[in-house]
Amino acid sequence: MPSYRDGLEAIPSVIAQLNADNIVATIEAANVGAYLYGFDGTTWDRLTATGGLLDINTELPAAVLLADNTATPTVPGVGAFLMVYDGATWDMARGTSALGLQVDTELPAAALLADNTATPTVPAVGAFGMVYDGATWDFMRGTAADGVTVNTELAAAALMADNAATPTVPAVAAFSVVYDGATWDFLRGNATAGVFVQGPAAVNAAVAGNPVWAVGMDTGSNLRPLTLALPNQDAIAEAGQYQLYTLAGNQLFDSAAGAWDRERNNTAITALTSAARTATTSSGTLVNYNAPGAMIFLNITANPGGAETLTLSVEVLGPISAGWTPITAFSAEAAATNDEFLYTIYPGASETTAVALHYVQALALPRSFRVTVTHSAAGSWTYSVAVSFIR
Repeated sequence: MPSYRDGLEAIPSVIAQLNADNIVATIEAANVGAYLYGFDGTTWDRLTATGGLLDINTELPAAVLLADNTATPTVPGVGAFLMVYDGATWDMARGTSALGLQVDTELPAAALLADNTATPTVPAVGAFGMVYDGATWDFMRGTAADGVTVNTELAAAALMADNAATPTVPAVAAFSVVYDGATWDFLRGNATAGVFVQGPAAVNAAVAGNPVWAVGMDTGSNLRPLTLALPNQDAIAEAGQYQLYTLAGNQLFDSAAGAWDRERNNTAITALTSAARTATTSSGTLVNYNAPGAMIFLNITANPGGAETLTLSVEVLGPISAGWTPITAFSAEAAATNDEFLYTIYPGASETTAVALHYVQALALPRSFRVTVTHSAAGSWTYSVAVSFIR
């Protein structure tokens, strides 16, 4: 098929074969012009160009410089076939429509947690430690040398020394244990006696190791170990022996109360304190622990004068009726002068020589009793009553 140049000179035309490369550039060929059209779904439109470059709508947003706090852009959907590199070639990424992309996490298969589980082989997983301050999450602080910084609320470490001031520290609970040479055991004790302490030596065995000594203080303020002599032993050497002096107190049983009382010596108590009174007055219940009798003192410091009198009596408390019964019959005291009157109650007692203002009755003093001072009229008296128990 002929072809033409400018000037209408006929030259042979060359038609290249389909799918041919490397066509010889010296072969002459005809210049052919073509108009580029694009189909819009209904008709064909001319393709446009700007500055010699074909205009193509990629539907991508205009290029912008990347920056923080950028708003989420609106972009077209782009489909891509995912490929992963295995170190030598690229392979298609695997997955399913149900589970999506398959990823090898290198984590072991999930298993139910249980006690006595063997230590698993797991991959190293890095994480950035964060702690919550009640409002936001903050980076966990620390150093490469000391690790994570933890606020223990303990006081700063300080060198131990004598006479150190009492520090302010948080409450810390600890379970005390002691070592028996092989294992650790709970420290024994109870809420009443506290910690039990036992020396390493057995009972009735020779002293060995570091026993716990019972010691006492001698007259020179020196602590000395106490030595117990064996029973029925004579000629105990004095050197190195330190006697233990003890005080023993007798106890008397009160069957009514079901309790033991200490045995008392001669003691004195106040039955009625000194005060101004205008009517008959009784003391509270007084307790006689172990005295057969007593001396009772009525001390008058102010009187109304005239013919008014005071009469002192001792009353016993009935153990069943809980009523008060007088057991004495002392005479009335006139108000002529202020003075102290003495009343003695003791089994078998008698006044060998008459003494003014002293009255005696041979009676036993019961355990529960009271003293009553009876006023003959409404005049004001100031007096007190005391009781001195006699063994």
